[in-house]
Amino acid sequence: LSQCAASDWTRDEKECDPALIIHAGDAARVGAVIVGYRGLAASLAGIVDLLHQTGCDVLFLSDIRTTRGKIGRSRRAIQAALHDEWRLLTDIPAAKGRPVGMGTLVHASLLPYVRHIELTCPTGVPEDLWRAVSGRVFHLQIVRPVAAATWWLVGIYQHVAKPANAVKRSILLQCLADIKSRAERGNHCLVVIGDANSAPEGGRWRSHRISPMRAIDKTTTQWAKDLGLVEVPQSRPRPTWHVNLHNYCAWLDRAWYFPESLAL
Repeated sequence: LSQCAASDWTRDEKECDPALIIHAGDAARVGAVIVGYRGLAASLAGIVDLLHQTGCDVLFLSDIRTTRGKIGRSRRAIQAALHDEWRLLTDIPAAKGRPVGMGTLVHASLLPYVRHIELTCPTGVPEDLWRAVSGRVFHLQIVRPVAAATWWLVGIYQHVAKPANAVKRSILLQCLADIKSRAERGNHCLVVIGDANSAPEGGRWRSHRISPMRAIDKTTTQWAKDLGLVEVPQSRPRPTWHVNLHNYCAWLDRAWYFPESLAL
């Protein structure tokens, strides 16, 4: 079970550490974890422990490695282990090969106010390339009577940073840019959280200073800056990804918000 980040809103391949907590306004907590190393079913105990440690009201699960035909059993198991306090929502594309999909655990108290928003292909993106986003972006809308604003919470699972994935990564960033644009037009509060597969400045350790990965990191950082997305500051940066048999490590799990006035 890999740890990402959690945010108060009112990858490592080892045992999961407590999620990183940040404050984001009204009393609700949002987080994200990657379960792809072991898969959803094998990560059940770790997910339950993480929820009990952090008290997340919304927890995005990336790379759940479960097909549509088998998700029912995993859903029943995890909801039973959580005594039905949280419900599992899923987005699993009907694609061939290794299953890629996302899930979101939502606390029962929020369910009446939550809606899963279907993604829309941005103008100019070919339909065949749009498939690169399937199962990698989970868009939730939360509208609560006690909250003054509508919140859009977006969990992400970006493609691995390598040259062969450059177009796929770009399409996913275009999708997020489109969501941010619509959030701004609708005067919504936006949080984007999850595996960005890129590190912030100072977020790679023991890698070469001219590594291609650092160029990819700069691309993502500039993308967020151009959009006006503000990265949630972390007081103790720590690696969330390690290379097996090497000392390379990086902090790839990120969280951004908009507008800047939220000051998370």
